[in-house]
Amino acid sequence: MTPDRGLALFCAGAWCWVAVGAAHLAVVLLKHTRAPRPAEAAVLAAMRGHPVRLLGLTRDLFTLTLGYSVTMGCLAVCGGAVSLLVARAFPDVVARAPELAGFDLAASLLALALSVKFFPPPPIVAFAIASVCFALALAG
Repeated sequence: MTPDRGLALFCAGAWCWVAVGAAHLAVVLLKHTRAPRPAEAAVLAAMRGHPVRLLGLTRDLFTLTLGYSVTMGCLAVCGGAVSLLVARAFPDVVARAPELAGFDLAASLLALALSVKFFPPPPIVAFAIASVCFALALAG
């Protein structure tokens, strides 16, 4: 495999992370800009009415869940962006630092396994593609 192909595969895997995070954030934003259905409104009200105390702070379950969700979306975008920035600064990143591609592969496989267990098809497909991209980039 040519170094350019390895770099392209590495970047494609990183873009999958950016895409998953951005799509997740878009879904969260859209979900919170519309009025909930009656059954959903009851669940949200129950979540808002359930305080959770963590390390001296009290937050309701809705706020914690929303905060975790937004944070995870942002971290996925940032994780992919860091790999893209490294690739831009060091186009030979796959040969020069295979540990980074290996880490990205391991993270993608972990995200894939969690997605299969907990999420709908879009992140499953994206993390499967990311895993294949990072594996092929490493295989050289």
